[in-house]
This record gives sequence, structure tokens and C-alpha cells, in this order.
Amino acid sequence: MPPTNSCEVLTDEDSGDEDVVDVNNLPAAQLRAEAELFAHNSDNEWEDEDKIPLSELRKGLLSKRHYDEIKKKTYKWEKFDIKNARLETEWPNFVLPSNNLSPIQLFENFFEKEIIDMFVFYTNNYAASKNKRSDITPEEIKVFFGILLLSGYVSVPRRRMFWENSSDCHNNIVSNSMSRNRFEHILSNIHCCDNNNLDKNDRFAKVRPFFDKINSRFLDFAPIDEFHCVDEAMVPYFGRHGCKQFIRGKPLRYGYKLWVGASAIGYINWYEPYQGAKSEIKDCYKNLGLVPSVVLEYTDVLRSKLQLP
Repeated sequence: MPPTNSCEVLTDEDSGDEDVVDVNNLPAAQLRAEAELFAHNSDNEWEDEDKIPLSELRKGLLSKRHYDEIKKKTYKWEKFDIKNARLETEWPNFVLPSNNLSPIQLFENFFEKEIIDMFVFYTNNYAASKNKRSDITPEEIKVFFGILLLSGYVSVPRRRMFWENSSDCHNNIVSNSMSRNRFEHILSNIHCCDNNNLDKNDRFAKVRPFFDKINSRFLDFAPIDEFHCVDEAMVPYFGRHGCKQFIRGKPLRYGYKLWVGASAIGYINWYEPYQGAKSEIKDCYKNLGLVPSVVLEYTDVLRSKLQLP
């Protein structure tokens, strides 16, 4: 056995030259320390579970986890020729709407009366529940949306600057259309659904009725196109929300991620917000994963538009 203190007062240093690596130069505290023995049992049977080394248990856990990951990602591929659907599909005759419309007419095509009335009803309902004025009209909702669209093109540090008297920020169109207090009253009460009947599994439940209706309007005026694309799109948002995403390397790194199905000319036919693990997937596509299910759901949307089987 080594001496109790071969290094005198310096018990953490070697007893010999540091350049010479020898077991006889190690201090007694290190030589007498407890060590773990790694042994392999061919039968993989131990007399007592408490005597199994941690390394063996860890190895078993890692192998099981690795096996589960491989098992989840295993797919059974079938080899067959893809039929050319373009040659077999008979396109129905569609009468597309004219595109020679004014900006107001284009706006009303998508924000139809049903959507405007939905916002009016639920906004007044929410304002009444908070003991506020509930006399918002459909015309005011249209003006409210118009100001929001204008603010996306005419950017100011604060939205209230549209109503200031300074010539460098005052906007006559906004100030003459609606007062500042009225705009902020609608902004603080705007709703499109009943808060008492929300789907707890849907993180976008408060705007889901609007998403469904606007997707339907997209399809009503969608041009017939042979080539389509499904990709993700970012809506910039820097506030707090459980679905806000951060994607490194993107021009818009913070915001909401949307799955968007569009035609070759850039027209949006359908979109679905990304909710992470809670993203809605049809039962028939759940075994395929998230990304394939998004593509297949978009094909279902196009088939319903074209009335294809």
C-alpha cells in the first residue's frame, strides 16, 4: 500500500516528476479512492438488481430509446408507377369571376357580408359583457379593417399618430373616417367567436371561425392552375403567445408559422396555422406524420374545389 502522505503537505500533487507517468507517483488519496468495475455478463443475468453497474443500466436505456426512435421512423415503401392524373382528369367547366374590379369590390369579395356580420355580432356581444357600448355597425367594422390595412402600408411608430395634428404624420383619410377613441374602442373589443364556447385543444380557437370562412372565400375565387406549392410562411409577431415561432436564418424570424397552399402565380388557396404538437391532423393521415399530412390535406382541399374523387 502507498504511504499515507508521500507528498508531504501537497497531497494533491504527484510524488515524482510530472513528466513521468507512473502509478508509483500518484498520491495516496487517489490510489485509495473507490473505483467502479466494468464487467460483462454473458448471460446478462445478475444475482441482485442492486449489483448491476450503472453503466449497464444506462446502456440498456440508450439502446431502448434508440430502438424506439428507429421504430417510429420506419416506413414500408411500395414500388409502383405513379399514374399520370393530368391525362386522366377531366377538368370541369368553371366560370371564374372577373378580375377587373375596384379595390373596394375586391375587399368585399373576401370580407363578405357574412364575415362582417360575424364580427359585428360577437364584438358587440363582448363589449356588452364588459359593460361597454355595444352599438358597433357593419360600416364601422369595414372602416376599422380599412385602417388596419392602411397601417400596413403607411407605417408610423404609434398608431395614434394618424390622428395627431402634426403635418408629417397626420392622415386625413383615417381621421375623417373614424375618430381615434372609436377606433380604440373597436380594437379593444374585436371578436369573431364566443369566448364561452372555445375548443380547448385549438390554440387558435378565438380566430378559427374567421380562418375557416376566409379559406372558403379563397377557394371561391381561386384560379384553376395545374401547378401548386405547399410551404411555410411567417406572419411577423413579437408579442407573447404559445404558438409564436423562432426560425433561425429566416427574413422574419419571430412570428406565427402558417402552412400555405398556393398556386404557381402566388394566389393563396388555403392556409393552416402551425400549433406544434397540437396541430390538427386528420385521423387518416396521423400515421404519416405532420408534413405529409399537410400536403395531403391541401390535395383534399383542391379535390373538393374541383369536385374530384
